[in-house]
Amino acid sequence: MTAPAIVDAILGTRPTRRKRPIALAIVVGLSAHGLLAYAAWRAGPPIDAWAAALALQVHIDLERDEVAPIAAPPPPPPPEAGTILPGEPPLYPDIIGRRICLFFLMIR
Repeated sequence: MTAPAIVDAILGTRPTRRKRPIALAIVVGLSAHGLLAYAAWRAGPPIDAWAAALALQVHIDLERDEVAPIAAPPPPPPPEAGTILPGEPPLYPDIIGRRICLFFLMIR
């Protein structure tokens, strides 16, 4: 027996497949989905009553006003003598900042 030519192997006709396994898979899949839908339908009460009760409870909780008493914080202690408060200029010159500025001016 001789090997088929490469053109015949690539462009030749393919053997036909049987369509029975595909049809069987479709039937099994549809019936499984149908059984699950039927089981969910027969399992219990519809979800709309539960959803309505939950929505009512959420709205009741949102409308409820609860006021928790909060005491005013005590005032901060007065600053010690000699401390610099935020926003006030320092009492001593900024020597380090001036040295840094002079250094950068020298290297330019």
